[in-house]
Amino acid sequence: MTGAAGRDLLWGAFCFVAAAAGQRCWIIAPSLGMIAYGLIFHIGFLNFYISTGLSLWMMALLWRPRLPWCWLAVPLAVLALFAHALPLAWAFGALLYVHGGAVGSEIPESSGFPRISVPADPGAARPARAFPSQSVVAARTGVVGSALGLTGTGQFWLYGPEYAIVVCGVLLVWFALFLHRLDRRSVIDDLVVHIWGLSVLGYALMPKSILFPQFHMPLEFMQYRMSLFIAILLCAVVSGGAHGRSLTRVSGLLASVFFTLMYLDARSLNRVEADLAGTLSNLPPGSRVAVALLDSASWRLNGLEHAGALACLGRCFDYGNYEPPSAAFRVRVSGPNGVVVSDMDTAGTITNGEHIVTPGEAPLYTVCAPKQADAQGHVPFELRKLGAGETTCRVRLAATTGF
Repeated sequence: MTGAAGRDLLWGAFCFVAAAAGQRCWIIAPSLGMIAYGLIFHIGFLNFYISTGLSLWMMALLWRPRLPWCWLAVPLAVLALFAHALPLAWAFGALLYVHGGAVGSEIPESSGFPRISVPADPGAARPARAFPSQSVVAARTGVVGSALGLTGTGQFWLYGPEYAIVVCGVLLVWFALFLHRLDRRSVIDDLVVHIWGLSVLGYALMPKSILFPQFHMPLEFMQYRMSLFIAILLCAVVSGGAHGRSLTRVSGLLASVFFTLMYLDARSLNRVEADLAGTLSNLPPGSRVAVALLDSASWRLNGLEHAGALACLGRCFDYGNYEPPSAAFRVRVSGPNGVVVSDMDTAGTITNGEHIVTPGEAPLYTVCAPKQADAQGHVPFELRKLGAGETTCRVRLAATTGF
């Protein structure tokens, strides 16, 4: 399912870039491939991801609409709305700007679209109370992460510092393509440049999270989501320039490095997940387990965030899973139960390794840091059975080591 979502976004982005640039630009395909399997993909925002891919297909059909193909945008928009509303809203906003009367529009007036002016609503976002971060280790990125988000290249930085090679290389390629783009025609009247600039402004002004009243957890990582749009739009901007074989080869080489790094990190994470599954394999059926693993080697993503849920499939319950009590997912809880936590505060204390087991929760199993290696030099996890008054564990280990 996740692979299909990546392909959907990749080809949707490619068709949108081709429609916006007026030509198929294969030189930008490696960058789009890295974007499709970049930061948002690994965070796990699958509904958002599917909606983005469908919205890009819709934009490709409506950028320069031709009958009868443009009518295919209607079912695409409906499907995107069912998945996630935010990418569809961004796509509609971009299309309204393109067909709504911007100065210097490259779309003829005979396209049949009304010219509409849509005012911004600065009061649409409401502040959210603080929640513990679930998927991204943001403390180490700081200003650098924000700068990468403004260019969209933050999508290429997944785990350790070795991803800086890809980020710097892509920035140089995009800069060279942008210089070629300046030589061919003005960027002042280019609507794609306008939308890209507005998206950058939205990234700078957008709150980090929005709390909706029907949910117990805010809609988080808004800037990371907006950065995905910025990266795709910047690809559309630079695709209007002249291309050479040297830049094409460099782009392909950078993509090879990126996917190699991603493979190595995924292999390391899979080993940890296999060790965790082996540790939990002897548990009594239906046991509740509190698992909190942190990849200390990663600068951005915590690839072990949901390792407990994966290891428990078919044998136990991931008691600290924050999704059911958040009310933002299909599976929800209505009160205390014997399967999963019923409130976000308890989920937060388990994530931090600070939860004190209550009498109603006992016995509760927890995974702790290993003490010593076995005869083969392997260091397994330690599984503990906790009673009332005991505290759960949090394990820090260097799971992703890059090269």
